[in-house]
Amino acid sequence: MAIAQKVRQHGTVDKRRLLLDAALDLFESRGFDGVAVSEIAKAAGVATGTVYVYFRDKEALVNALYRHWKTIYNDVVLAPLPQGLLVRDRFTTYWQRIMEFARTHPRAVRFLICITTAPISTLRAMRSPTATLTPREASSRRRRPRA
Repeated sequence: MAIAQKVRQHGTVDKRRLLLDAALDLFESRGFDGVAVSEIAKAAGVATGTVYVYFRDKEALVNALYRHWKTIYNDVVLAPLPQGLLVRDRFTTYWQRIMEFARTHPRAVRFLICITTAPISTLRAMRSPTATLTPREASSRRRRPRA
């Protein structure tokens, strides 16, 4: 089932989320350089110009996707440990959390691995503070799509 159909079945359409899910699928299977913005839009079931409403460019989309999954990873894996655990038990707890995250989100793990082994140009996008738009900026932004 297409990503757009899955999200639409659950009610309101979050186009930004559709784009992130489509990008994850495509980047994970074909790499960053093997995917055009128009392919992401098509997989998400939106017009190509919609991508530019939410993301400045493809690097900004990669950045947003990275930040999304890195935040979830940090929240799950690096959550505070119970007090008084021995070092061995702390290690075991972290390891179990990492494995559970990998079992629950295998595509995201492969994407995060791709990011950590990506060329420097892709990694530059991860450090750019202006690479993503806030929801307010996205809703007020009017920009023509790039060819």
